[in-house]
Amino acid sequence: MGHVGSRVRRLEDPRLLTGAGLFADDENRPGQLWLRVVRSTVPHALVRSVDVAEALELGGVRAVLTGAKISLPPIPVRISPAVGDLDAYLQPVLAHDRVRYVGEPLAVVVADDPYLAEDGADLVAVDYEELGPVLSAQEACAPGVPELFPGQPNEVAELTASFGDVAAALMGPGRAVARLLGRDQGASLQPPRDQCCARRCAGPNPHAPL
Repeated sequence: MGHVGSRVRRLEDPRLLTGAGLFADDENRPGQLWLRVVRSTVPHALVRSVDVAEALELGGVRAVLTGAKISLPPIPVRISPAVGDLDAYLQPVLAHDRVRYVGEPLAVVVADDPYLAEDGADLVAVDYEELGPVLSAQEACAPGVPELFPGQPNEVAELTASFGDVAAALMGPGRAVARLLGRDQGASLQPPRDQCCARRCAGPNPHAPL
């Protein structure tokens, strides 16, 4: 008998219920450094400055990276609808001139332990020039709303999908229901340790101060 439609005993429960589960956060190696992300506290704003001087003075903080200090390509679209060029809408790894949602990464603090990294993140001072927020996809397409990407329309693309003869189905007997649906995707924030990898920096002393 196949697994589909049948009762399958879970194999992972004993270690999780007894506290024996191992996750990415349980990894602890000699010389390991910890990272804390500084995130936007406002939904839409221009970023006037990101002051990291006080964070760098904290003992145990090895580095503070901001969008102005790194040169990385933007985060790609993993599943593209193939509707045209989306480069103008791609999110930077670290925002440097504008933030577009609460929680957008602005800086990262690297320190000797997670508590120092958190303390350092609290010392990063961000100066915002707040802009009007755009709270829904419908509002984003209305006239007069703030541009999220300067010089670009807020409506990135319009996609239409259908199956079968839709017009004939709507003209037939029965009842047609129209409904506006949103989408929310949840994801695990703490992957199991066996789904992660440890990165060791190359060089004569991989654990030397950054």
